[in-house]
Amino acid sequence: MRKCPAAKDPNPASFLGTADKTWYYDSREPAMRWYGSYLLNGWLYSSLTNQFGAMPPADRDKVFQKESNILSPSNTPVFSDGIYVDSWPRTNDEPPNNLYLGEEGAHFGAGLGRVLIDRHGGIPAAKAPTHVDTTQKLPGAVNVACDDGHVELAKLENLWNFYWNQTWTPPNPRPQ
Repeated sequence: MRKCPAAKDPNPASFLGTADKTWYYDSREPAMRWYGSYLLNGWLYSSLTNQFGAMPPADRDKVFQKESNILSPSNTPVFSDGIYVDSWPRTNDEPPNNLYLGEEGAHFGAGLGRVLIDRHGGIPAAKAPTHVDTTQKLPGAVNVACDDGHVELAKLENLWNFYWNQTWTPPNPRPQ
């Protein structure tokens, strides 16, 4: 259930996935390799620390910490298609111009770039665009599973309209 049918084998060049390849994660306990193509909205973790350290103080108010803090369950992503295991989107995240690779980011700084891949935009994921003008409307789509239990096909252009963290206010216009 961790892999979308459009993302088949792991990316042999990296632990990151792509529009048509799964990511992998080497866990320490138990020691094993996990594969997947969906990511978790990192703002739903209850902990403010991970294996890389503490979350920056400026971001701590964004964490939902408990389910009752989710005020818009039908617009709050829990899982989505993505290039790694998790992501911490921010309202000022600019889209990558490569919708095949997305954008990694690092640790708590990994944002919407991990979600912004064209996996379900009407063309085969392997043919996702590798250079788009981010000042124009973004092509493509991903699947997003929200806290209320529904799953929807979300256009990449509309990903800033979801409530990814507790303090989210959809930007208008979206970052370019």
